[in-house]
Amino acid sequence: MVRLLDELAIQEDFVEYYWRPGQNAVLMFDTTGNPSAFVAWDADEWAFQCDTVIDAGGPQWLREGMIERRIMPLFWPHEAYSAGLSDVRTTDLKPIPDWEGAFYSLTPLDATAIEPGMLTFAKWRQTKRETLRIAGAR
Repeated sequence: MVRLLDELAIQEDFVEYYWRPGQNAVLMFDTTGNPSAFVAWDADEWAFQCDTVIDAGGPQWLREGMIERRIMPLFWPHEAYSAGLSDVRTTDLKPIPDWEGAFYSLTPLDATAIEPGMLTFAKWRQTKRETLRIAGAR
């Protein structure tokens, strides 16, 4: 898993990521501060997620797509489906190398999907540059 995250960091130009405690998602930011969610499920997590959608009365298209492993939903910022969840984004899933039955997805997020005012490395760097530019102009 760590190797996969390292490879994605290089491919997608991610400079920071935060593993949410007790969650199955990693919040990632590229060099310009654009957020993405990395989600990984093994066979047990797939079963849990499918059961949760079924138990909560989720839509048939979602249940079928998950059971057949054609789609991977993103319940961001939640960990799982809950009754009444109306906006469920889905994405293609990809197998995790060397981990039988485990899949992942990487989904770009809208900036409004993260904590307001969250100081990312990209924001800090931009603020630092602006501060240095203003100081240099004096």
